[in-house]
Amino acid sequence: MIDKAFFELNLTRSVIAVGGTDRGEFLQGLISNDTKRISQGQAIFAALLSPQGKFAYDLMLVEQNDRYFVDCES
Repeated sequence: MIDKAFFELNLTRSVIAVGGTDRGEFLQGLISNDTKRISQGQAIFAALLSPQGKFAYDLMLVEQNDRYFVDCES
């Protein structure tokens, strides 16, 4: 059993916060997954797409306190 919190800073990854009442609609047209599936207890994996629909980056998204947190490559 682990009795202390452990974390490691990974300089190759970044976290971006996306807030606002229209955050879901904003991201819906930019990523490859459905933003309605994001919740406090459910993260999703998605790809950020170019305007032409081509893969640009892979992302993990989760919701907390009315914001989406996006984990992506730095």
